[in-house]
Amino acid sequence: MSMPPISIFSIDFKHTIPLRDPATDQALNDGPHWIKDTRNAPVAYVRGSPITLNATFLDIYSTEAELNGGLIGATWSGGGIDATAVMLDFDWASGLSQAVKFELSGLLPDTIGVNEYRLDWYVIYITLSSAGTIISSVKYAIGSTTHTIYTTGQAFTVVPDEGLLNWVYEPIMRWSCQWAAEQQDPKAICDAFIRKLPESGLSYGMGALSQTVRGMLLRGGGMCGEWYQFFQQLAHCQGIYVYRRDLTVVISDQGHDQLWNGAVATAGGVNRTVPAVDPYTFQVDNQRFPIGAEPVHVEAITACWYVFQGEACESVGVNPSTHAINFLEYAGWAYLYDPSFAAGPYLFARSVPRIGEFMSGKKLAHFKKSYLNERFPYLMGSIHNGSTFYKTDWDVTPPIYGLLVDIALISPHDITIGWSDNVPAAS
Repeated sequence: MSMPPISIFSIDFKHTIPLRDPATDQALNDGPHWIKDTRNAPVAYVRGSPITLNATFLDIYSTEAELNGGLIGATWSGGGIDATAVMLDFDWASGLSQAVKFELSGLLPDTIGVNEYRLDWYVIYITLSSAGTIISSVKYAIGSTTHTIYTTGQAFTVVPDEGLLNWVYEPIMRWSCQWAAEQQDPKAICDAFIRKLPESGLSYGMGALSQTVRGMLLRGGGMCGEWYQFFQQLAHCQGIYVYRRDLTVVISDQGHDQLWNGAVATAGGVNRTVPAVDPYTFQVDNQRFPIGAEPVHVEAITACWYVFQGEACESVGVNPSTHAINFLEYAGWAYLYDPSFAAGPYLFARSVPRIGEFMSGKKLAHFKKSYLNERFPYLMGSIHNGSTFYKTDWDVTPPIYGLLVDIALISPHDITIGWSDNVPAAS
């Protein structure tokens, strides 16, 4: 017989890390991962894991034959499947065998990465004499299968209230393993993520805030509320926990002025050369603050800049925040990552801020100098400059922005930041 009597039909990898398809929100590990000419889904394991799989075979000639006295095996770059004695019972209607369990002889690489494998399957038919000696054997190649296997750093730490579950969306696992390849230390892994975020093709500032990672993947981007969840999920894939924190610029009444109604970012964000907003003519104080009795020169600057809203103290954690970021605790230090702008890490010089904490003055000084001054070059308030009052009004469309003040001119004693985590637990 010149043609093989059977062929490999499907492979179902067992004990994988569950992955989901964001398009359907369905699990990729429901049913076989590989089906001949039909399906080839990636799988994920913790690095260095053994692999067990179930394989089914197709009786090409519909002979209703049982395969007994035969061996099936496969070769691949990681070792392969040793030739194993099997007994196949083929279904007459479909021609398919029952699922047969196999174990790969080698372990997966003990590194984070994306691994491509090819399994070359074969069957050996053996004819035995009545005395049990081999009279003849015939070996047939019965097909090749290719597989993408993601290897992660360690098992998940599940935190249901933050949406860190025992599964992730497949693109996030792929990016996580690609970007963290060969890295070992949690900070080096997070540093690699923040550098490589633009490679995702996702953009900052894409429409309405969905507050879900799936919405971000389907829309091709999102605002900071999606980006800090996305960054947390990338780390989750490697068994690393990073904190989500929303920072809010707190509005306080300073006599006849209000400081601060918002914060202004001039950078475009991930995969944006300029902010994705319409141009606006801002009134900007680059001269002095506090202004005092003598007016300062106010410059009119027409630009596309992001303006993020401040909130009153009692609204912190209730209303949307000014901006959302991540923190990693590592080796006794806290490091800040701003995935919306692919920026960081910034040494925080304090422990990760507690939800409900407020920072001002001396407590805020290092954070202001290292992070706020860079990311938010201006704060915006409702401020008098001599007899002219620059009022902010968020309740009209479009909003009216008050006076922008160069943040480098502002003392940390005149700024208060409140901390929260605004993502609903259900997301």
